[in-house]
Amino acid sequence: MKPWQTAVRYGAIALASLMIFSIAFWGLRVVGFTLGLASLGTYEEAKVYSFNANGIENLKIDIAAAQFSLKPSNGDKITVKTNIKNLTAKESGNTIKIKEKQGLFTVTNTDAFVEIFYPRGFEFDEVDIDSGAGQLGIQYLTTERLDLDLGAGNASLHSLTVTKEAEIDGGTGHLNFSSSYITGLDLDMGVGQLTINAVLNGNNHISLGIGETFCHFYGESEDYYLDVEKGVGEIEYYRTDDANFKRNGQTTTVKIEGGIGKISVVLEGAPDNWQ
Repeated sequence: MKPWQTAVRYGAIALASLMIFSIAFWGLRVVGFTLGLASLGTYEEAKVYSFNANGIENLKIDIAAAQFSLKPSNGDKITVKTNIKNLTAKESGNTIKIKEKQGLFTVTNTDAFVEIFYPRGFEFDEVDIDSGAGQLGIQYLTTERLDLDLGAGNASLHSLTVTKEAEIDGGTGHLNFSSSYITGLDLDMGVGQLTINAVLNGNNHISLGIGETFCHFYGESEDYYLDVEKGVGEIEYYRTDDANFKRNGQTTTVKIEGGIGKISVVLEGAPDNWQ
């Protein structure tokens, strides 16, 4: 079976499975809420957890549904602010663990939110995020390793720095990287638009799903080796030459496996005053 046929087949299966699961899942929740078995999982007022950043190396987050953000602050603590009733945040050794406990009949308000603040310039060893439904925003996060599992909703990652490896499973929605530096990206895209504006280093693998893809790779163009496998849809290259498609000791390898949708690949040169 040809790659594009495989992509169509598995794309259709995934889409059908997602629709069936969503209908059944939300149907049960509506019934539970109607019968009085469901509860709203948010507080009227936000609660705040605060941790001393000294000695903290890792961040582990498991959130079912919320507007979710991670961003720096001018303080010296790691702070978690949320209005989700069933969310807990605790320190375990060198790790802060943030988890939302949600039952089958728990209905989260649409105004549910989680905000995580860390000292400006703080560097994590590992950040592990499992996000269900909702918008995700990450700003100025630095970590050696990133494990990001996305559900439904748009995700925006601005000024993300990963120095060793990043494993990302895309969900449904627009996934956008801007002004980022990533080493060892392993991205498995789901359904939705993918936009990458980043400097990539080391060996990188991008497996595309369904939707348009815009890749703007920054840095010296001669450092990039591109290995692109076409799926269903056209591929456009800008500011590349034949040397980028031949192995010749380049420091950065980018392998892209096409899915369904147009792919644009641009080598942009050195980043210009990223903020």
